[in-house]
Amino acid sequence: MGYAVADPEVVDLLGRVTRTFNVGTAAQVAAQAALGDAEHLARSAQHGRFCIEELRSRLGAALGGAGVRVLPSLANFVLVDTGRPALSAYQRLLARGVIVRPMAAWGLPNHLRISAASAAELPRVIQAVIDVLSHAEP
Repeated sequence: MGYAVADPEVVDLLGRVTRTFNVGTAAQVAAQAALGDAEHLARSAQHGRFCIEELRSRLGAALGGAGVRVLPSLANFVLVDTGRPALSAYQRLLARGVIVRPMAAWGLPNHLRISAASAAELPRVIQAVIDVLSHAEP
């Protein structure tokens, strides 16, 4: 949850990249209620921190164990070096239903940002990334 105050051109650009993550009115009301509940916030922070650390650790270890170069991370994602321009890997993963973020816009054309998936989705994400990065371009 958040907001931005900016020049209309900047707001337009932000709108182009955030539409996927926009939050509807009902979710905003729920978030406001949750933010007003200190006990809920404390439980959520502890649970979220554990889950993110655990999933990120499992994701990084599995990919690293398969020979993928994984950079150290404290976020809810890992950054991997594909060893070649990452756009093709991004497109191939997207075709498999695995959404990652290519990092060329941040000056890292060979890298993908891979968020820690849910525990249930993690094996599928790991396998898809390993398959795509270990096989030559189709």
